[in-house]
Amino acid sequence: MFIQSLSCIFLLALGIASHTQAQEQPLKIGITEVPPFVMQANDGRWEGISIDLWEDVAAGWSGSLNGFP
Repeated sequence: MFIQSLSCIFLLALGIASHTQAQEQPLKIGITEVPPFVMQANDGRWEGISIDLWEDVAAGWSGSLNGFP
């Protein structure tokens, strides 16, 4: 019983630590220009259906979002 309790505590601590570490790092998204999902505007910004969806994901998440072409 003691070993099971200790294992549960260890797994819980490991889960909390990995969750905290994941929030500190930006979410990296690879993008490829495929209209209307991903397009590059004249000013260099990325826009489109997929970009809007990823921005919605980032808005509900405490981390940051980086897009890479």
